[in-house]
Formats: sequence, C-alpha cells, structure tokens
Amino acid sequence: ALGDMTFDQTQITGLGTLAGAGPVVMDGATADANTTTLAVTDPTGVNTITLPDVTGTVITTGNLSGITSTGTLTSLTVSGATTLNGGLTMDATAFTVADATGNVHTDGTLDVDGTATIGPNGTAITNVIKSTVNKNVASVPATSFSTETYAVAGSATTSSVSVGTAADLGDLIIASARVSAAGTVTIKFFNPTGVAVDPAAMDFYITVIE
Repeated sequence: ALGDMTFDQTQITGLGTLAGAGPVVMDGATADANTTTLAVTDPTGVNTITLPDVTGTVITTGNLSGITSTGTLTSLTVSGATTLNGGLTMDATAFTVADATGNVHTDGTLDVDGTATIGPNGTAITNVIKSTVNKNVASVPATSFSTETYAVAGSATTSSVSVGTAADLGDLIIASARVSAAGTVTIKFFNPTGVAVDPAAMDFYITVIE
C-alpha cells in the first residue's frame, strides 16, 4: 500500500495499479471526517474509462437530476415509462415504443409535425383540429332540412367531422357534418316535427380529423 502521500507541484506520469476496491480517497477543500472514495467494482476484464476533453460535472446515479440538457441524441432507448413535464417535438425522425406494455406520459404538450398512427390497425392521422364556434341557428321549418356553415381554420375537405353542442338542440337532429370547402364546416339540421324549431344561440364544439 502507498499510504498517505502529499504532492506539491509534482507531475505524476503513472502510479501503476492501485489495489483495493476503493484505492483513492479524497478529502476535498475541508480536512474533516467527510471524504469521497473512488470505488471500483471487481473487474472481470480489462476496462477503460475515458474522461472527455470538456469541462463539466460527472453524472452518477445519485445526481441524475443534474442533467438539464443533452444536446442532440442520435438514438435513445427507454425500457420503462417516460414522463415529460414539458413539450415533446418530433420532426422527421420516428419515435417508437417497442414494448407493447410500455407507456408514454406527458404533463405538457405532445407536438407531432408528421403523422400519428394509433393502434395496430390504425391509419395515419395528419391533423386533429378542435374549434368552438358560437352560432345562432336559424329557425328550421317543420319536417325540413337546414344547413349552417362554420369557419374552422385549417380544415380540409378530406377530413371527418364530429360535433358537440353546449346546449340542447330541442327536437332538431344533426343529420350530417362535413368540411364542404377548405376552412369551412357545413352542418345539416333536420326538424322531424310538425312545427318550426328555433334553437337559441350556443357554442358548437367541432372536431375535424384528417
């Protein structure tokens, strides 16, 4: 054993092999009972650990929270659940959860610039647009149809449409809803009763999926 050594303005070019599970013990700036030991798991091969040519803090299992930025990763494999407290933005590269039982959870926003496919038999979804439009539907005569148009920015004619309402439409029935032109949703109402139905103005919750 080398025991305690003191070096002053000396360049060490090599110490040979340091024996023991924790051969290097450092006291830090304050000489007290608190120390940091560089411990080594008993090697089963000839291993090399390289310190990079950069300034920074060494990350261990005890200070993973100290990672605030990773730069650009060429690949990333996560074996368990992933929690994002911010936003996740994906461009042209793929994001895959290989394990069918795995979960991806975010408390923030998930932004997908490309398409999203849900389920093993799903088809690609390009856009999901949710819009709230206040409308006073005109009175619909007895046993008649009536149409109203709603501006929904970004909607395409190849999309499907679903509609919810903030209030009851009374006896009116929503017969169909479609994107009749780019940015415009047309809803057809049917009055099956024998008298005119004139609903009050209300919010219409329109969802467009492309």
